[in-house]
Amino acid sequence: MTAGIAHDFNNLLAIMMGNVALLEYQLGSHHASSRLLQPTMRALKQAVTLTSHMLAFSRQQPLRVQKTDVNALLRDSQPLIESSLAQEIVVTYNLASELWHCDIDPTQLEQVLLNLSINARDAMVTRGSLTIETANISANESDEYSADMRAGSYIMIAVTDNGEGISEEDLPQIFDPFFTTKGIGAGTGLGLSMVYGFVKQSNGHITVASTKGDGATFRIYLKASEDTEIQLPMA
Repeated sequence: MTAGIAHDFNNLLAIMMGNVALLEYQLGSHHASSRLLQPTMRALKQAVTLTSHMLAFSRQQPLRVQKTDVNALLRDSQPLIESSLAQEIVVTYNLASELWHCDIDPTQLEQVLLNLSINARDAMVTRGSLTIETANISANESDEYSADMRAGSYIMIAVTDNGEGISEEDLPQIFDPFFTTKGIGAGTGLGLSMVYGFVKQSNGHITVASTKGDGATFRIYLKASEDTEIQLPMA
């Protein structure tokens, strides 16, 4: 249902954006009325972003999958991530050496990491610490984190903050669409659901560990590319 609504809404937005663009072109940038169209176009672009989040939650967004070096992606994304945080927030990167590659849409993964960082920023209010970590993980049937994961080799990305944490009551709902603990107008409630949908669409897994008043850690597990995967010994 979510995907159907998002696709239909996107079709309507395409018509509206096309007509607004034509009006802007016909009026010209110096026409007084053209200024009225600018906030309309910005609002339409925000609506397009919302529908993309809905498609991500429904696991039907178009992906451009390619072999990706997650450590390199994180280094390239560092300015974007840190510019979205308050100056009082200290960011630490603990990146594994010789991290395996994974087959993923790098643009969407960057958006996921940005969403998690902004979510952590909001939990820390004004100051705190954010740690982004990567590791090579060999999962087997006895691992606690692999209850719904097949045995194999994964890249783990962890985003940890020392903010307010998540209450025991809210924890089961944080990936639900439109669920938010923020005030009115402070969030759409689609950020974490988009993260969850993208990870699942990419055949990955995500976990969260948090205690109210003691921060939170989100861990994403992405399957290693076949040519970099370490074969596990037979049981």
